[in-house]
Amino acid sequence: AETLAFLAVALAADFWFGSGQRFTEFSPHPFWIIVLLASVHYGTNEGLAAAALCAVVLLAGNMPEQGFDEDRSAWLLRVTADPVLWILASLVLGEIRSAHQRRHDSVRRDLAQARRELAAITEAYQSLTEVKNGLEVRVAAQLQTVQAVYRASRSIERQDIGEVLVGIVDLVRAVLAPRKFSVFLLNGSVLEAGANEGWRPDDRFTRDFEASSPLFQA
Repeated sequence: AETLAFLAVALAADFWFGSGQRFTEFSPHPFWIIVLLASVHYGTNEGLAAAALCAVVLLAGNMPEQGFDEDRSAWLLRVTADPVLWILASLVLGEIRSAHQRRHDSVRRDLAQARRELAAITEAYQSLTEVKNGLEVRVAAQLQTVQAVYRASRSIERQDIGEVLVGIVDLVRAVLAPRKFSVFLLNGSVLEAGANEGWRPDDRFTRDFEASSPLFQA
């Protein structure tokens, strides 16, 4: 489309302001402009198309006459000199442009691949960081749990029943961390609730288990 537009403007300028011979009196020929631009900007195929269109526009209905003392080979060379040069220029410059374009595409693919790899590495690093932080929290929690269990078990070694109950409560809380629990003591043939943790006033849990109950027998 750009080639056709250029040729239309050029022919109009030649018709209105030139000799009407399609710029054959100019050297280099003005059609070189569009051939070079198409070849450099788009590549080989577009350059060849521009060269072919320029050759058709130049020679269609405008074939130079053969001179009286000019042989046929010299005449053909004079007539086809510019079209042949346009084709050669479009081939050379178009292939250079195509090589640059292929290299550019290869660099873009490599860049896209590098970005994908960087994103994967970043995601893996963030995942490892989260795992590391989680392990640090777990290790710290386990250390705290071990210390709490040790302190609670030491308190159970005391002889006083009240202190033993307090130690058991601390031990259960450190090991299981339940929201609510109870400690039952054997009193004769009855299990009685000796300590309750987390019970609300409206809770109606059983506080005594007789010897006949399945829980006591189990």
